[in-house]
This record gives sequence, C-alpha cells and structure tokens, in this order.
Amino acid sequence: MTFSGAVDQTRLCGATARGALREITPPLDQPPPPPARLDHLAGEEQAIHSVFGITARILDARAPTVPEDAAGLTSIMHLRTEDDVAINYGLGWHGTTPFVLRADFPRFGIPSDLAEVGAVGVAAAAAAGHLATFETRDDANGPVVMARSNCDGTFHLIRPTADGTQVEAYTPGIQAGLPLNADQALWVRYARAHENLTVVDAHRDGRSGNIFVLAGAPDGQVTRHLIDADGTEVWRAAADDTAAAAYHRDRVIGPARD
Repeated sequence: MTFSGAVDQTRLCGATARGALREITPPLDQPPPPPARLDHLAGEEQAIHSVFGITARILDARAPTVPEDAAGLTSIMHLRTEDDVAINYGLGWHGTTPFVLRADFPRFGIPSDLAEVGAVGVAAAAAAGHLATFETRDDANGPVVMARSNCDGTFHLIRPTADGTQVEAYTPGIQAGLPLNADQALWVRYARAHENLTVVDAHRDGRSGNIFVLAGAPDGQVTRHLIDADGTEVWRAAADDTAAAAYHRDRVIGPARD
C-alpha cells in the first residue's frame, strides 16, 4: 500500500512473479466501489463540524490540485450545511491545527445527479439493450451514462431526455466534435511521448469547459486528467472503474473472461 498526495489517496499493489508491482484495480463490468468513507479523516470531520455545525454533511471530496496542495490544503470538499446550503471549502493543516478555507473550488469529475425519472429510464434502457452501465458524466447536453453491450462489447451513451431516454453508439477517443486548442494538444503529445500514455477517451466537461482526458498505461491502468485552456494538467485521479478502462484493457490485456 502506497500513499501519495492528500491523506486519503492510496494505491494497493500486488507483486508479480518477476518482482514487479501491479496495481490492484476493480474487476471489469462490476459496479464501481462505493465512495470512500471519511471515517479515517476524523480530525477533518471534527474541524468541519466545529465550523459549519454538527449536522453539516459531506457530499463529496477530492484531492487538491497542484496549486491547492502548495497552499497547504489536503482535501477539497463539497458540503451541505444544517441550513441546507451547499458550499465548497478546502481544509488544510498548520502542524496539528486544522484550518478551513471557504471558496468556489471546482468539483472535478463529479457529474450531475440523474433525476429519479432519468435514473429509472436509464436502467430500463440498459436492461432492454443488454448494456452494462459505467460512470455518469456531464457534457454539453447534460448528464449521460456510459454503457457497454454485454453481447458484442460495443459502447453506448444512455442519455435521459425530456421525451424519454436516448441510446447513442459511441467510440471512445478524441471525438471529432471535441476541438483541442494548441496548448491542450501539446499536453496530449507530452503524455504520449514522456509518460507512455495512450489517450483512450476525452470529453469536455459540461460546466467548466475544460477537457477531461482518460489515459491508459501499458499495464492496463487508466487515469482521468483535467487539462485547462492553457494546456496545464491541474488534477488527475485513478479511473479504473470507467468505460474507458474497460475499453483500454480489452486492447492491452484482452477481454475479461468469466
């Protein structure tokens, strides 16, 4: 088990017969693991309850970006207060003393929640089409669910609409309708040449306008990278439970077998 970056960022690895380390990742076509509990962050939870009230509820959390980490923040969290107000804040430590910074921190990689009727429609469309569903993400037209056919392995987008549910064929990659500016294209070339990464999929976040790139390593691991308009990578996280990960592993390891 290795720890890097913020306190809750861990990687579990196993040793191969040749002595190399390989990260242990979730199985393909299985529901992603539940969001990490924050029980082990008792000090941080105590700090936010001291500031925002005992009934304040953490909705989601992420690791800090490089500038946020340099400012001393260890966690960026989205919170709902006892007055039912949603806020974003960063938490850091000065020695053993925590401090809280309330600001408009972006919520990278956190898609919009599907409305109940939309979730029901997505489940029905997946069952009718024999599709295994993966992550939900936002694009220019709102939330969409990634899915893969259990019959032929092809990928699809399941999109809730006002008139029902629409299923669209999808091929992971840099889509024709996703223009990269010169700086973002330079980052892609750097990742390919110097990090030995393959760009598996990419999409523009429907709220920020930045580019999310899902990149695969030769051993099958996939990470999600947020690239801003200046071509700077401001955040990355493991993405081994995504449709892009299944697509990538099919090509470097082979299709999963029962």
